Amino acid sequence: MKHISYERFGQNLVHAAALAFLVFWADAACTQTEQTTARVLEGHQGAIKSVAFSPDGTQVLTGSWDWSAQLWDVASGREIIGFEGHDERVTSVAFSPDGARVLTGSMDGTMRMWDAVSGAQLQQFDSKADRITAVAFSPSGRHALAATNHGMARLWDVASGREIRQFEGHGDALTSVAFSTDGTRILTGSADTTARIWDTATGQQVQVLTGHDAAVLSVDFSPDGATALTGSWDSTTRLWDVATGQQTRVFPGHGASIRSVAFGRDGKTILTGDWNNTAWICDVETGKPIQSFSGHEASVDAVAYSHDGRQILTGSWDLTARLWSLPQSLWPDLPDMPAPQLATSRPAAPPAPAPVPTAPPVPLRDDVLVLVIGNRTYAEAPPVEYAHNDAVAFAELFQDMLGVVPENILIETDLNSIGMARYFGTDDLPEGKLFRRARFVDEIIVFYSGHGVPVFRSEGLPIGYLLPVDVPAAEPGFGAYPLDMLIRRLENLPVARVTVLLDACFSGLSSQGSLVPGVSGAFGVAIAAPIEKAKVSVLTATDFQSPQFAHWLPEKQHGAFSWFALEGLRGKADKDADGQIYLSELRNYIDKGLALSDLRQSPSLLPGSADSVLTEIPKGN
Repeated sequence: MKHISYERFGQNLVHAAALAFLVFWADAACTQTEQTTARVLEGHQGAIKSVAFSPDGTQVLTGSWDWSAQLWDVASGREIIGFEGHDERVTSVAFSPDGARVLTGSMDGTMRMWDAVSGAQLQQFDSKADRITAVAFSPSGRHALAATNHGMARLWDVASGREIRQFEGHGDALTSVAFSTDGTRILTGSADTTARIWDTATGQQVQVLTGHDAAVLSVDFSPDGATALTGSWDSTTRLWDVATGQQTRVFPGHGASIRSVAFGRDGKTILTGDWNNTAWICDVETGKPIQSFSGHEASVDAVAYSHDGRQILTGSWDLTARLWSLPQSLWPDLPDMPAPQLATSRPAAPPAPAPVPTAPPVPLRDDVLVLVIGNRTYAEAPPVEYAHNDAVAFAELFQDMLGVVPENILIETDLNSIGMARYFGTDDLPEGKLFRRARFVDEIIVFYSGHGVPVFRSEGLPIGYLLPVDVPAAEPGFGAYPLDMLIRRLENLPVARVTVLLDACFSGLSSQGSLVPGVSGAFGVAIAAPIEKAKVSVLTATDFQSPQFAHWLPEKQHGAFSWFALEGLRGKADKDADGQIYLSELRNYIDKGLALSDLRQSPSLLPGSADSVLTEIPKGN
């Protein structure tokens, strides 16, 4: 369930009975199972107000008061895509039922729909003067619902962007919305202390749920749609009969406001997040707490169950989200979702041949910082089809094979001009994100897959620029990033060395012809090689001195340079078998691979002051 709190209630209500409630809750919780540990998702710069699992459980989504939403990989905990464009705090997020789209709501008065793969914005829904406080997709995926601070919910048709219905009746701001599983009912929570049930097709109010003594901050339907769940600033969580509107259970108070609630996947448990930095799972039948989840350093304002009910996600004012794996005793009874094969229940294996020695684990390296950029989707240039694949593959290689610790691997997809300037800095503002992180490491590696462009000058060869996704290829002066400035800024970082790998060309060509509209697809130029610096080594996909373009390998789903670089770094470039891969060895391996693939493309190497070792291959690999 997606949730957003109504902030004025978070600052002027104090519960005198907090201590008594806490004592009661602690006594009641004596039956809870052992505390579990969590994977911490860090990166947001503001409070996380909403969280969601993708339908297949492989990704999670977070919405933050830093004006952005973020997509994360569950297995690795890495950031995948950032959804940026709102002009105010992001208050709520949701996945479409097929997981292909993402919905975000913001205090800027808009709800926006995004492509979950590319990160491109697909649709914008304007609520006019209202602020969006919560959003939800209908179960069919055809409609999007937004709650507003003016006490109204609005329903839009996703395909056309047309508003088709309004739900009016609350006397204060809405805080939370939910669809029933069959999509026929809508549940809303409000600062007016009530929750209400509506007929989706007609917009008519069906039930008013009264009984809370303060704002209702979060709502959800049970999986069968027969029960409504509400959490309130009055420190209680309540169940309601949808057919009659009658209250059926009040759960013991946490001693602080209930910020977010969600029903378990089988309807037998509920999940709550509270002002006391804790999430709880409680038994629906008995009302007793079963498990607590502590570790956040501030209010838990958002909670969600995974689709299989075996994980939960929490989001907090402490700027982090946490992924928790539930013990098997808390897995829901869902017969259509087979349990994973556990080690204790696997059938006996047939006799195995003599064991083959395995390589020792790769030693972890916290002295290296890696920035990976994959620019695929451009506003005014052809897409770089496999740039996201290149970025993800390099990030995995740096972690899994080269041993870089995950927190030192920064992944950006479809980075815009502001984002590029923030990372690298400019001549006027030299201290970007890399500069602030550089003092903790000895080495920095930058990988970029995307377009480069030539910028002409009055005399001499053109100079090369990296093209952010929001800058027109025909007008790179409006925000493209010069290679010379990139190398100059990297040279000034307080580290021993920097390596730059660029799967980009700077001739003005692409696999789809010229990057500049109206210019012949055969047009291309050579560019001046950037000025070399002592500690910055640069390996690029093409030769600066001829009008080449960076090819793709569709059968590999990668850029050609990226594919051969990945293969080389996995060991194939180590021609002399000394366990070390020099930049010159990697350049030569890529060059040979491109030639054998009959591609007119020759990588360039600017080795800085010396031909350095990019990586060492662990013995046994």
